[in-house]
Amino acid sequence: MLIAVEGIDGSGKTSLIKYLCQTGIKIGKRKFVRSVLKFPTRNGFYSLTPPHIREQIQSFLDKEKPVDDITSATHFQFLHSFDKLSNSSIVMNMKTHCDDMCFLLDRYTLSGLAYGINDLINFGVDKSDAINIMLGMSEAITPPDIHLVIDIDPELALKRIIERGKSLELYENIEMLEKINRNYLMFANILKSDFNQKVLVVRYTESMEIYDLAGLVSTELELFAEYEGMKI
Repeated sequence: MLIAVEGIDGSGKTSLIKYLCQTGIKIGKRKFVRSVLKFPTRNGFYSLTPPHIREQIQSFLDKEKPVDDITSATHFQFLHSFDKLSNSSIVMNMKTHCDDMCFLLDRYTLSGLAYGINDLINFGVDKSDAINIMLGMSEAITPPDIHLVIDIDPELALKRIIERGKSLELYENIEMLEKINRNYLMFANILKSDFNQKVLVVRYTESMEIYDLAGLVSTELELFAEYEGMKI
């Protein structure tokens, strides 16, 4: 089983995955296992994405290359899609092997949709056209068994990002985080209603510690899988 953990920067995805995998929490009989992949793939040791593609993605994220027109915005999103398609064999192995494991993937198709549409709309693409363009780019990408979306207040997410003490990347400002969080919820509904994909949204509030979130997620996932008739 493969679960893609999705959400804006600072939503606690990486901390959640680390906690679930280190504490022995299970969903049914399956133990959580951290995927060797994290999108966009920056570590060439596991990624099958060619180095020059990974380097181009990173240069956009580090603001070395500007996303300043529709051409650069579209190119940036094609790079992200190519990154995911390059690793489709690894994704399929996680989906189909190991009946006693539940692999957790840090970002996947929903992130590409949520972030990508923002760039297209910023440079004049109509919203409905932008939705169709982004869905078309992701059409060939193998979906996970469950999209798990961590819904967080963007102001709390930005606070968590600043506390890391690192340089802010391209999308790490309050205006972008608010837009992209709305995009996540919009595409979560589209994938669920129009493409029959399994999507679970969990709210992460400021009063919660990471162990609270992990407990909530594991409980909700088990109930969700049972409701959907999934073998766990």
